[in-house]
Amino acid sequence: MLHLGANLLLARKQAIKRKMALAQALLRHLEAPPGPLVLHAHDPFTACAALETGKFPLVVTIHGPAHREFLMDYGHQELSDWVRSLEERAYREARMVLAVDEGQKQYVLEEFSLPEEKVAVVPNAVHRESLLKQAGVWARHPLAESLEKTLHQGKRVILLPRRLVAKNGVHQALEALPLLPPEYTFWVAGDGPLRGEIETRLRELGLGPRVRLLGEQPRGVVLALMQRAWAVLVPSIPSQGVVEATSIAALEAMALGTPVVASDLGGLREMIRPGENGLLFPPGEAKAMAEALMRLEDKGLRQILVQGGLRYVEEAWGVRQWGETILAFYQKALGEG
Repeated sequence: MLHLGANLLLARKQAIKRKMALAQALLRHLEAPPGPLVLHAHDPFTACAALETGKFPLVVTIHGPAHREFLMDYGHQELSDWVRSLEERAYREARMVLAVDEGQKQYVLEEFSLPEEKVAVVPNAVHRESLLKQAGVWARHPLAESLEKTLHQGKRVILLPRRLVAKNGVHQALEALPLLPPEYTFWVAGDGPLRGEIETRLRELGLGPRVRLLGEQPRGVVLALMQRAWAVLVPSIPSQGVVEATSIAALEAMALGTPVVASDLGGLREMIRPGENGLLFPPGEAKAMAEALMRLEDKGLRQILVQGGLRYVEEAWGVRQWGETILAFYQKALGEG
């Protein structure tokens, strides 16, 4: 067992190193355009690869505590420590660090003792027209058609677009299903290390007919399902120092006109205004989760949440505002701001 664990640890490190080597090779051949160029990385691995080339100023966006996520997913302290060392280099040597919510900002400030003026919050944003187009391309996929058929049969299909890892809370969300009417079903789009545990719990609860584990699906399929679902559920919980950031899945659901029900924590709390563009419930509380989902039977409330979600992704924090904000930080990284 120890030998197998050591081999898995080595394999994971080698996979990351290969990714970094590929990024370095691409960046070494990248020629600067006539104007200034800033490299913007969205993970510490690509960021460190960019630092190795030393060619361009670096901006890094932090979407989550990478080394804690690796520890949560794989349980290898050595791998987690190595990833942390990459994070530290990336965030210390970048010109600017952009956090997707206040929680990620506090993480990077406290974990790596960065100067506060170097870190700024820039929430995630989505482009509604692009999402609608992708969802439309996959509208006739068998799963999308199956979901439509299920809805026509009077079912309430709740989509959970979640990897099966501890912080995403799918294993705990199952406890809410017996508290809901029999027409409520959960469709889970995603896979991960907790799949076996979830399948066991489904058998224990006798919920097999009411839950579909779809596994990993193409992004377009997930968007098509999201657009048709009765609601999108984001049942995140804290796990080993990992807390949900500004959820892209929740933003995508808003943009596609589907009500969002989510845990009251982290970046979800920052983006969802209860009763206006979504509903929140205490993390891990099955009864509160079921009650929040049942509130969507109110047609008037559903319409308010749908319209509020659309306004949020298009006005409160739309891609235009996001782009202008990002550009300002690029200029600051270049010493122009």
